[in-house]
Amino acid sequence: MTTKRSKRWNGDLDSLSPDFLKEVLEKMQSYGDRIQFELPNKAARPNYQVIGPTDRKMAFDDRHLILRLNENGNVGDELTPVYSLETIRAAMLGAGKPARAARTARGAARRVASAGPARDTDDDAGLSDLERLTGVSMRRSAAAAPAADVDAIEREKYAYYKANRDAFPDGITKYSQEISALMRAGVPVEDAFEQVIKENFQF
Repeated sequence: MTTKRSKRWNGDLDSLSPDFLKEVLEKMQSYGDRIQFELPNKAARPNYQVIGPTDRKMAFDDRHLILRLNENGNVGDELTPVYSLETIRAAMLGAGKPARAARTARGAARRVASAGPARDTDDDAGLSDLERLTGVSMRRSAAAAPAADVDAIEREKYAYYKANRDAFPDGITKYSQEISALMRAGVPVEDAFEQVIKENFQF
């Protein structure tokens, strides 16, 4: 039996799609095992904040991109109760398994679209450091990425850092070169920052 989901966030976990909850679970596995959602407004899906073991909060918008906390240190003024990782997992599984299959199929389609001819070991060797940071997704991005304008990348990186400075952990600037390298390989600026945070900071 599957649970019917509404098309808009209404404050109940049952109204969130399994695909959305899947992304939320990935953030929780990286940053903390507790979560709060912003209560319903005009948006179809909520912003949310993941709470780490030290009560540090990482906020994300409805597209799962890093968001700055407000002046009160929260993602919004009106929030749901705190949910555990187990509660979110149960809510996702309550919708049945088609979402998992759709996610897998979507990932496979991306791999087929961007893979291109197989590369030999020498081609991969030069990317080993970056692959350790980003895993399989890094190789997909590198294969399809066009040559990047270094100056444009640095401007984009700084603009994103300046706009979201309060949301980043202390010490993120030490990893500036790693972020630039990821962006030159075709990783979007939001994903580059998030990958470096996940690999180098404990929550």
